[in-house]
Amino acid sequence: MKKNDAGNEAANQRWISILLTIQTLLFAGASLNRLARFSMGPVADNQFLRWRDFNNLMIFPPLTVLVAFGFREILFRNGGKRNLFADMLFIVAIYFLGAGYGVHELANYLSVLFKNRNDIDPVLREIIRFNDDDFSHWIFFAAFITLNVVMLLWQAANQFRTKLSIVDTILVIANAAVLSVAIYLNLSRGELGFDLAVLLVPAALALFLWTKDKKQPVYIYYFFGLWPGLIAVSILKMF
Repeated sequence: MKKNDAGNEAANQRWISILLTIQTLLFAGASLNRLARFSMGPVADNQFLRWRDFNNLMIFPPLTVLVAFGFREILFRNGGKRNLFADMLFIVAIYFLGAGYGVHELANYLSVLFKNRNDIDPVLREIIRFNDDDFSHWIFFAAFITLNVVMLLWQAANQFRTKLSIVDTILVIANAAVLSVAIYLNLSRGELGFDLAVLLVPAALALFLWTKDKKQPVYIYYFFGLWPGLIAVSILKMF
């Protein structure tokens, strides 16, 4: 590898580390938005949405898509190989992400708003509950699986030839650790349901790809981000 090529590859690896950090910050922001009390206030006087719902519709999904597109551009700049199948899946993932949030946020708001109202028609109440608890989750799960599989496929098409630097390795592992802890905290409460199966799809692909090439940053992120959390939850549930 020429010196200039090595320098460009190192720069691309650093950008991948930076984008992973931005992705982690977005995840932390979305979690804070979901849990914090200040996001429960109405956006406008007509109370059409809470700030929690508005942020989940208008802020976090577009930023998530932009970060994912940034991964694509950096990886393509590194290898120069387009994956048409992955690109098509990415478009589908964007639609599912928007549809999932679009259905869930309004349904969840209405569910909370009408929670203590006994005069609501049972059919309407069931429509709201189904869209809030079931249908919107299925769409979001489809988006989650598709988007994360796409990330792995983009990396597979445009692989780095050199190992990560120590700094970039630390950044990738640190971001993976945050993801793994989040998985444990979310799945350790209550019974394991469809969430586990959803996470196992990208986890299985990450495991397969990581065993073939352990120096690719996206493989490292997903392998160490998904498997420790899933294993810890499994052990907790067994005992």
